Amino acid sequence: MVSKEDIERLLNPHLTRLLQVAEVGMPSSQFQAYRKFALDELGNNGFGKELEKLLGSKTARHGTGRNTLRKEGGAS
Repeated sequence: MVSKEDIERLLNPHLTRLLQVAEVGMPSSQFQAYRKFALDELGNNGFGKELEKLLGSKTARHGTGRNTLRKEGGAS
């Protein structure tokens, strides 16, 4: 089964390349705005959230920066 992490691992090099090309072609202030927009859209606030819904991921954060995967409906 494909996981969210697998998809993000494939997406991240492409995002990095897009940001590198944009940085070369834009003034610094415009690039910073574009970078924020691109990371919001393709990160956890945009694509990542939609990807979680699509894959049915149920993750809970416990303040340690790590995700704990849990089944819906509790332990079985």
